Amino acid sequence: DVINYLPVCLNSLRYKMEKEMGVIYQILATQANDASTLEKEKWQEQSTEWTTRSEQTAKAINEWLWDEGGLDEHKNWIREPGFHDFNINTELCTKYNIPQSRAYNFATSFYPMWVGIASKKQAQETVDRLLPKLQTQWGVMASSRRSGSQWDKPFLWAPLVVVTVEALEKYKYYE
Repeated sequence: DVINYLPVCLNSLRYKMEKEMGVIYQILATQANDASTLEKEKWQEQSTEWTTRSEQTAKAINEWLWDEGGLDEHKNWIREPGFHDFNINTELCTKYNIPQSRAYNFATSFYPMWVGIASKKQAQETVDRLLPKLQTQWGVMASSRRSGSQWDKPFLWAPLVVVTVEALEKYKYYE
């Protein structure tokens, strides 16, 4: 069913790439002394296009992949607030009673913080609710679910640890 999910990590990486392309074209437009005026204008247009794409991607991530969570009748969290992969197959979700927002505690939820598009409130919710479930004395586990998969508890994956640490630093969570 993986083809039906909009993943947090890949969409955050897409945002980062689009934003960096905008920066690259802006540098070309402003620092290329030997380029013609036409080339500089073309690079400026490309910079604007990529910057606009990154802004649209950031907006979509916040609209589609941020989940405010859900409470049961006793006010216990059945889905905690956070950035989660989103299942676009509404029919399948309805048929099998699957929530569209994947309630899976995975370190990729820190990617929107890492790329700088999470609000302060979203960052606080992620740190308060997700970090305690993933943090160990050795680092941050890939997920809090024990499934036997290499991507799940108790395993750590170095790139996810780096992304998580840099995300926490970006939002001034140093302790």
